[in-house]
Amino acid sequence: MVDSPYAASHKGLRNALGRFQLQAGATDYTDPGSVASLRARGAKLEMLLTHHLAAENRYFLDPLRKRDAAGAEHDLAEHERLEVLQRKMFSMLASLHTSDEPARGRDFYLLVTEFHASYLQHILHEERVTEPLLFARFTEEEVARFSQDLVAAVELPVLLASLEYIVPAQPVAESRALLARLREAPFYPQLINALRAELDADALAALLAP
Repeated sequence: MVDSPYAASHKGLRNALGRFQLQAGATDYTDPGSVASLRARGAKLEMLLTHHLAAENRYFLDPLRKRDAAGAEHDLAEHERLEVLQRKMFSMLASLHTSDEPARGRDFYLLVTEFHASYLQHILHEERVTEPLLFARFTEEEVARFSQDLVAAVELPVLLASLEYIVPAQPVAESRALLARLREAPFYPQLINALRAELDADALAALLAP
């Protein structure tokens, strides 16, 4: 079976968006600590979304545009549309104040919901339409190289944040194999600490068991 160029990153993003929306719904917008916690998760999500969009444009859509301009154009246009909504969402998050009317917190939550729904539709299209198009226009080896080049260019903060959400979103066997490959990496202890905040003790123990 050919590896999907989207599977792992999209699982992580679905997890990250779901966690952010869950926290946005549970946030007490009159409490500074609660809002600060939401902003911290939002900053990590914004970093992931920004990197993911730029990486897809560079490593998947730019090559695709040279062989199928119409096929690439849909996703490029969607990226531009989602960027506008993303900026609106994180700008509103930055401007939230505990003295605001309670309705403003609800308005923010609805904006998060709008972005989340739009983003899920977009990545579903990439998996159902763009991915088969990539394999129709390029060899499996070429698509694999696009993915390898993308991963090689990821900076450490983005890699750690990505893995923090990807690992809990995969089958245990896949994540155990991934963690085993990373065990000697210098950032491995940081990754485990990040996972400790996202997983309960039993789930983490299952991933780390020899």
